[in-house]
Amino acid sequence: MKKIVFTGDIALSGIISNFSEADSAEKLSISKFTDGGLAIINLEAPVAEEDAISNKRNGVVLRSSLNAMESFLIHNRIAAVTLANNHSLDYGFEGIKETISILDSFNIPHTGAGYLKEHLEPAIFKVEDTGYALLGYVHPDTNPFLEEGLSLNVYERERIIDSVRQSRKLADRVIVSLHWGRDYSKFPLPWQIEDAHIFIEAGADLVVGHHPHVIQPFEIYRGSYIFYSLGSTVFGDFYLRNRLRALPVKTKRSFVPLFTDLKEEPVFVPLRELKGNKLVVESGDIRKWSVRMMKWMRLKHRCRILSVIIDFKEKWVDKIWDVITGYYRNPFKDLFSREALKNAGRIMVGKDRMR
Repeated sequence: MKKIVFTGDIALSGIISNFSEADSAEKLSISKFTDGGLAIINLEAPVAEEDAISNKRNGVVLRSSLNAMESFLIHNRIAAVTLANNHSLDYGFEGIKETISILDSFNIPHTGAGYLKEHLEPAIFKVEDTGYALLGYVHPDTNPFLEEGLSLNVYERERIIDSVRQSRKLADRVIVSLHWGRDYSKFPLPWQIEDAHIFIEAGADLVVGHHPHVIQPFEIYRGSYIFYSLGSTVFGDFYLRNRLRALPVKTKRSFVPLFTDLKEEPVFVPLRELKGNKLVVESGDIRKWSVRMMKWMRLKHRCRILSVIIDFKEKWVDKIWDVITGYYRNPFKDLFSREALKNAGRIMVGKDRMR
Protein backbone atom coordinates (compact mmCIF):
# COMPACT_ATOMS: atom_id res chain seq x y z
CA MET A 1 0.00 0.00 0.00
CA LYS A 2 1.07 3.59 -0.62
CA LYS A 3 2.26 5.46 2.45
CA ILE A 4 1.21 8.96 3.52
CA VAL A 5 4.11 11.01 4.87
CA PHE A 6 4.00 14.23 6.92
CA THR A 7 6.84 16.74 7.13
CA GLY A 8 7.58 19.87 9.11
CA ASP A 9 8.57 23.20 7.58
CA ILE A 10 9.88 23.13 4.01
CA ALA A 11 11.64 26.39 3.06
CA LEU A 12 13.59 26.15 -0.21
CA SER A 13 15.30 29.43 0.62
CA GLY A 14 18.86 30.69 1.04
CA ILE A 15 21.49 28.56 -0.67
CA ILE A 16 18.83 26.06 -1.77
CA SER A 17 17.57 28.70 -4.22
CA ASN A 18 20.76 28.07 -6.19
CA PHE A 19 20.62 24.27 -6.06
CA SER A 20 20.76 22.48 -9.37
CA GLU A 21 18.37 19.64 -10.06
CA ALA A 22 21.20 17.22 -9.26
CA ASP A 23 21.77 18.96 -5.90
CA SER A 24 18.08 18.69 -5.07
CA ALA A 25 17.98 15.00 -6.01
CA GLU A 26 21.05 14.25 -3.87
CA LYS A 27 20.32 16.40 -0.81
CA LEU A 28 16.58 17.01 -0.55
CA SER A 29 14.90 13.77 -1.57
CA ILE A 30 12.48 12.90 1.22
CA SER A 31 10.98 10.17 -0.95
CA LYS A 32 14.11 8.02 -0.82
CA PHE A 33 13.90 7.91 2.99
CA THR A 34 10.20 7.08 3.04
CA ASP A 35 9.82 4.25 0.51
CA GLY A 36 8.40 6.67 -2.03
CA GLY A 37 5.69 7.83 0.35
CA LEU A 38 3.30 10.59 -0.70
CA ALA A 39 4.20 13.66 1.35
CA ILE A 40 1.95 16.32 2.82
CA ILE A 41 4.11 19.38 3.42
CA ASN A 42 4.03 22.90 4.79
CA LEU A 43 5.63 25.04 2.07
CA GLU A 44 7.02 28.27 3.50
CA ALA A 45 9.14 30.19 0.97
CA PRO A 46 7.20 31.59 -2.02
CA VAL A 47 8.72 31.64 -5.49
CA ALA A 48 10.16 35.02 -6.50
CA GLU A 49 12.95 36.40 -8.68
CA GLU A 50 16.23 37.20 -6.93
CA ASP A 51 15.71 40.93 -7.49
CA ALA A 52 12.04 40.87 -6.46
CA ILE A 53 10.98 43.45 -3.88
CA SER A 54 8.94 42.49 -0.83
CA ASN A 55 6.56 44.86 0.94
CA LYS A 56 7.31 43.13 4.22
CA ARG A 57 9.24 45.54 6.43
CA ASN A 58 9.69 43.57 9.65
CA GLY A 59 11.09 40.11 10.25
CA VAL A 60 12.72 37.56 8.00
CA VAL A 61 11.74 37.42 4.33
CA LEU A 62 11.91 34.00 2.65
CA ARG A 63 12.20 33.35 -1.08
CA SER A 64 12.59 30.31 -3.29
CA SER A 65 13.70 30.23 -6.90
CA LEU A 66 11.59 28.72 -9.65
CA ASN A 67 14.29 26.15 -10.42
CA ALA A 68 14.63 25.06 -6.77
CA MET A 69 10.89 24.63 -6.41
CA GLU A 70 10.49 22.64 -9.60
CA SER A 71 13.50 20.43 -8.80
CA PHE A 72 12.13 19.66 -5.34
CA LEU A 73 8.72 18.75 -6.73
CA ILE A 74 10.29 16.54 -9.41
CA HIS A 75 12.30 14.53 -6.90
CA ASN A 76 9.66 14.24 -4.18
CA ARG A 77 6.22 12.69 -4.36
CA ILE A 78 3.91 15.36 -2.96
CA ALA A 79 0.27 14.51 -2.20
CA ALA A 80 -0.83 17.95 -0.99
CA VAL A 81 0.55 21.26 0.27
CA THR A 82 -0.50 23.73 2.95
CA LEU A 83 0.51 27.35 2.40
CA ALA A 84 -0.98 28.53 5.70
CA ASN A 85 2.13 29.92 7.38
CA ASN A 86 3.78 33.22 8.24
CA HIS A 87 5.92 33.44 5.06
CA SER A 88 3.70 32.39 2.12
CA LEU A 89 2.76 35.98 1.35
CA ASP A 90 6.27 37.48 1.85
CA TYR A 91 6.41 38.48 -1.84
CA GLY A 92 2.79 39.52 -2.18
CA PHE A 93 0.59 38.73 -5.16
CA GLU A 94 3.37 37.81 -7.60
CA GLY A 95 5.02 35.45 -5.13
CA ILE A 96 1.90 33.51 -4.15
CA LYS A 97 0.63 33.51 -7.75
CA GLU A 98 3.86 31.97 -9.05
CA THR A 99 3.93 29.42 -6.22
CA ILE A 100 0.35 28.32 -6.86
CA SER A 101 1.00 28.21 -10.60
CA ILE A 102 3.85 25.76 -10.10
CA LEU A 103 1.82 23.56 -7.74
CA ASP A 104 -1.05 23.53 -10.24
CA SER A 105 1.31 22.59 -13.07
CA PHE A 106 2.30 19.50 -11.02
CA ASN A 107 -1.38 18.81 -10.21
CA ILE A 108 -0.67 19.15 -6.48
CA PRO A 109 -3.70 20.16 -4.36
CA HIS A 110 -3.04 23.06 -1.98
CA THR A 111 -4.79 25.10 0.69
CA GLY A 112 -4.23 27.85 3.23
CA ALA A 113 -3.23 30.94 1.22
CA GLY A 114 -3.75 32.54 -2.17
CA TYR A 115 -5.36 35.30 -4.19
CA LEU A 116 -8.76 33.65 -4.57
CA LYS A 117 -11.16 32.58 -1.82
CA GLU A 118 -11.16 29.06 -3.24
CA HIS A 119 -7.46 28.81 -2.36
CA LEU A 120 -8.51 28.64 1.31
CA GLU A 121 -10.82 25.68 0.84
CA PRO A 122 -9.67 22.21 1.97
CA ALA A 123 -7.31 20.43 -0.41
CA ILE A 124 -9.10 17.26 -1.49
CA PHE A 125 -7.10 14.32 -2.81
CA LYS A 126 -7.25 10.57 -3.04
CA VAL A 127 -4.71 7.86 -2.25
CA GLU A 128 -5.81 4.53 -3.67
CA ASP A 129 -9.43 4.20 -2.49
CA THR A 130 -9.25 6.63 0.43
CA GLY A 131 -10.29 10.28 0.13
CA TYR A 132 -8.46 12.92 2.18
CA ALA A 133 -9.23 16.52 3.11
CA LEU A 134 -6.32 18.74 4.17
CA LEU A 135 -7.15 21.88 6.18
CA GLY A 136 -4.38 24.42 6.79
CA TYR A 137 -4.29 27.32 9.28
CA VAL A 138 -1.67 29.72 10.65
CA HIS A 139 -1.91 31.12 14.18
CA PRO A 140 -1.69 34.94 14.49
CA ASP A 141 1.00 34.59 17.20
CA THR A 142 3.44 33.51 14.46
CA ASN A 143 3.12 37.04 13.00
CA PRO A 144 2.03 36.05 9.49
CA PHE A 145 2.59 38.65 6.78
CA LEU A 146 -0.67 39.80 5.23
CA GLU A 147 -1.22 41.94 2.16
CA GLU A 148 -4.40 43.60 0.96
CA GLY A 149 -6.22 41.59 -1.69
CA LEU A 150 -4.64 38.29 -0.66
CA SER A 151 -6.15 35.56 1.51
CA LEU A 152 -4.68 33.56 4.37
CA ASN A 153 -6.34 30.97 6.59
CA VAL A 154 -5.80 32.57 9.99
CA TYR A 155 -6.36 30.34 13.02
CA GLU A 156 -9.77 30.66 14.70
CA ARG A 157 -10.78 27.72 16.84
CA GLU A 158 -14.52 27.79 16.14
CA ARG A 159 -13.92 28.24 12.42
CA ILE A 160 -11.59 25.22 12.36
CA ILE A 161 -14.14 23.11 14.23
CA ASP A 162 -16.80 24.02 11.69
CA SER A 163 -14.43 23.26 8.76
CA VAL A 164 -13.57 19.86 10.23
CA ARG A 165 -17.24 18.97 10.52
CA GLN A 166 -17.97 20.12 6.98
CA SER A 167 -14.96 18.23 5.62
CA ARG A 168 -16.27 14.96 7.04
CA LYS A 169 -18.86 15.14 4.28
CA LEU A 170 -16.17 15.50 1.60
CA ALA A 171 -13.59 12.87 2.52
CA ASP A 172 -12.91 9.64 4.41
CA ARG A 173 -10.05 11.20 6.38
CA VAL A 174 -9.65 14.78 7.64
CA ILE A 175 -6.20 16.25 8.37
CA VAL A 176 -5.76 19.53 10.24
CA SER A 177 -2.38 21.18 9.56
CA LEU A 178 -1.49 23.99 11.98
CA HIS A 179 1.32 26.53 11.88
CA TRP A 180 1.54 27.42 15.56
CA GLY A 181 3.55 27.27 18.78
CA ARG A 182 6.50 28.97 20.41
CA ASP A 183 9.75 29.32 18.45
CA TYR A 184 12.53 26.93 19.53
CA SER A 185 10.50 25.37 22.35
CA LYS A 186 10.35 21.59 22.68
CA PHE A 187 6.97 21.76 24.39
CA PRO A 188 3.49 22.66 23.14
CA LEU A 189 1.56 25.26 25.11
CA PRO A 190 -1.48 24.24 27.22
CA TRP A 191 -3.94 25.94 24.85
CA GLN A 192 -2.50 23.97 21.91
CA ILE A 193 -3.17 20.68 23.66
CA GLU A 194 -6.71 21.75 24.53
CA ASP A 195 -7.47 22.89 20.97
CA ALA A 196 -5.92 19.81 19.34
CA HIS A 197 -8.15 17.58 21.49
CA ILE A 198 -11.19 19.64 20.48
CA PHE A 199 -10.33 19.24 16.77
CA ILE A 200 -10.11 15.47 17.18
CA GLU A 201 -13.44 15.47 19.01
CA ALA A 202 -14.93 17.47 16.12
CA GLY A 203 -13.96 14.72 13.68
CA ALA A 204 -10.32 15.27 12.62
CA ASP A 205 -8.38 12.05 12.03
CA LEU A 206 -5.01 13.70 12.55
CA VAL A 207 -3.59 17.03 13.76
CA VAL A 208 -0.11 17.95 12.55
CA GLY A 209 1.82 21.04 13.60
CA HIS A 210 4.91 23.02 12.63
CA HIS A 211 6.56 26.44 13.10
CA PRO A 212 8.64 26.10 16.32
CA HIS A 213 11.58 24.81 14.18
CA VAL A 214 12.25 22.05 16.71
CA ILE A 215 10.53 18.72 17.25
CA GLN A 216 7.95 18.38 20.00
CA PRO A 217 6.39 15.25 21.51
CA PHE A 218 3.26 13.71 20.06
CA GLU A 219 0.31 11.94 21.63
CA ILE A 220 -2.58 9.67 20.72
CA TYR A 221 -5.97 11.06 21.68
CA ARG A 222 -9.13 9.01 21.16
CA GLY A 223 -7.21 6.79 18.76
CA SER A 224 -5.90 9.69 16.62
CA TYR A 225 -2.36 11.09 16.45
CA ILE A 226 -1.52 14.68 17.35
CA PHE A 227 1.91 15.92 16.23
CA TYR A 228 2.50 19.28 17.89
CA SER A 229 5.63 20.01 15.85
CA LEU A 230 7.56 17.90 13.35
CA GLY A 231 10.41 20.45 13.31
CA SER A 232 12.07 22.03 10.29
CA THR A 233 12.55 19.32 7.68
CA VAL A 234 14.23 21.58 5.09
CA PHE A 235 15.17 25.17 5.87
CA GLY A 236 17.76 26.85 3.68
CA ASP A 237 21.12 27.89 5.09
CA PHE A 238 22.23 31.35 4.01
CA TYR A 239 25.30 33.55 3.66
CA LEU A 240 25.80 36.49 6.00
CA ARG A 241 28.94 38.62 5.62
CA ASN A 242 30.35 35.94 3.29
CA ARG A 243 29.94 33.17 5.85
CA LEU A 244 27.47 30.29 5.84
CA ARG A 245 24.84 30.71 8.53
CA ALA A 246 21.68 28.91 9.63
CA LEU A 247 19.09 28.66 12.33
CA PRO A 248 20.35 27.08 15.61
CA VAL A 249 21.70 23.56 15.31
CA LYS A 250 18.81 22.15 17.35
CA THR A 251 16.49 23.10 14.48
CA LYS A 252 18.32 20.71 12.18
CA ARG A 253 16.50 17.66 13.54
CA SER A 254 13.05 16.57 12.48
CA PHE A 255 11.04 13.40 12.02
CA VAL A 256 8.48 12.20 9.51
CA PRO A 257 5.69 9.74 10.32
CA LEU A 258 4.71 7.25 7.62
CA PHE A 259 1.11 6.01 7.62
CA THR A 260 -0.54 3.31 5.55
CA ASP A 261 -3.78 4.53 7.14
CA LEU A 262 -4.29 7.36 9.64
CA LYS A 263 -6.02 4.93 11.99
CA GLU A 264 -3.00 2.63 12.13
CA GLU A 265 0.36 3.03 13.86
CA PRO A 266 2.93 4.92 11.78
CA VAL A 267 6.60 4.23 11.21
CA PHE A 268 8.89 7.10 12.24
CA VAL A 269 11.93 8.27 10.30
CA PRO A 270 14.22 10.66 12.23
CA LEU A 271 16.00 13.10 9.91
CA ARG A 272 18.89 15.49 10.29
CA GLU A 273 19.85 18.35 8.00
CA LEU A 274 23.61 18.61 7.66
CA LYS A 275 25.50 21.82 7.02
CA GLY A 276 24.68 22.84 3.46
CA ASN A 277 21.15 21.41 3.64
CA LYS A 278 21.71 17.73 3.04
CA LEU A 279 19.10 15.43 4.58
CA VAL A 280 20.25 12.21 6.23
CA VAL A 281 18.51 9.60 8.36
CA GLU A 282 19.43 9.57 12.06
CA SER A 283 19.20 6.78 14.58
CA GLY A 284 16.92 7.08 17.58
CA ASP A 285 13.59 5.94 18.92
CA ILE A 286 11.09 8.75 18.39
CA ARG A 287 8.38 6.97 20.38
CA LYS A 288 10.51 6.62 23.51
CA TRP A 289 11.73 10.20 23.17
CA SER A 290 8.16 11.44 22.87
CA VAL A 291 6.97 9.51 25.94
CA ARG A 292 9.82 10.98 27.97
CA MET A 293 9.15 14.52 26.74
CA MET A 294 5.41 14.23 27.39
CA LYS A 295 6.19 13.42 31.03
CA TRP A 296 8.37 16.53 31.25
CA MET A 297 5.65 18.55 29.58
CA ARG A 298 3.05 17.51 32.14
CA LEU A 299 5.44 18.35 34.99
CA LYS A 300 6.16 21.71 33.34
CA HIS A 301 2.48 22.56 33.13
CA ARG A 302 1.88 21.58 36.76
CA CYS A 303 4.91 23.20 38.36
CA ARG A 304 5.40 26.93 37.90
CA ILE A 305 9.03 26.88 39.08
CA LEU A 306 9.97 24.07 36.69
CA SER A 307 8.20 25.92 33.86
CA VAL A 308 10.25 29.06 34.53
CA ILE A 309 13.50 27.03 34.61
CA ILE A 310 12.73 25.25 31.33
CA ASP A 311 11.66 28.47 29.62
CA PHE A 312 14.89 30.17 30.75
CA LYS A 313 16.94 27.24 29.44
CA GLU A 314 15.22 27.30 26.04
CA LYS A 315 15.46 31.07 25.67
CA TRP A 316 18.97 31.75 26.96
CA VAL A 317 21.02 28.66 27.86
CA ASP A 318 20.31 26.90 24.56
CA LYS A 319 21.18 30.07 22.66
CA ILE A 320 24.54 30.42 24.44
CA TRP A 321 25.27 26.72 23.97
CA ASP A 322 24.56 27.03 20.25
CA VAL A 323 26.96 29.95 19.94
CA ILE A 324 29.68 27.95 21.69
CA THR A 325 29.19 24.56 20.03
CA GLY A 326 27.21 25.27 16.88
CA TYR A 327 28.97 24.34 13.67
CA TYR A 328 27.83 27.59 12.05
CA ARG A 329 28.78 30.23 14.59
CA ASN A 330 31.29 28.74 17.01
CA PRO A 331 33.50 31.66 18.17
CA PHE A 332 36.19 29.30 19.43
CA LYS A 333 36.53 27.77 15.99
CA ASP A 334 36.77 31.30 14.60
CA LEU A 335 39.39 32.27 17.18
CA PHE A 336 41.65 29.32 16.40
CA SER A 337 40.95 29.01 12.70
CA ARG A 338 43.84 28.92 10.25
CA GLU A 339 42.98 32.41 9.03
CA ALA A 340 42.86 33.81 12.59
CA LEU A 341 46.21 32.25 13.48
CA LYS A 342 47.79 33.63 10.31
CA ASN A 343 46.50 37.10 11.16
CA ALA A 344 47.85 36.77 14.70
CA GLY A 345 51.21 35.75 13.26
CA ARG A 346 51.29 38.78 10.96
CA ILE A 347 50.49 41.07 13.88
CA MET A 348 53.24 39.56 16.02
CA VAL A 349 55.78 39.83 13.19
CA GLY A 350 54.75 43.41 12.62
CA LYS A 351 55.29 44.25 16.30
CA ASP A 352 58.69 42.58 16.33
CA ARG A 353 59.76 44.67 13.33
CA MET A 354 58.64 47.85 15.05
CA ARG A 355 60.92 47.08 17.93
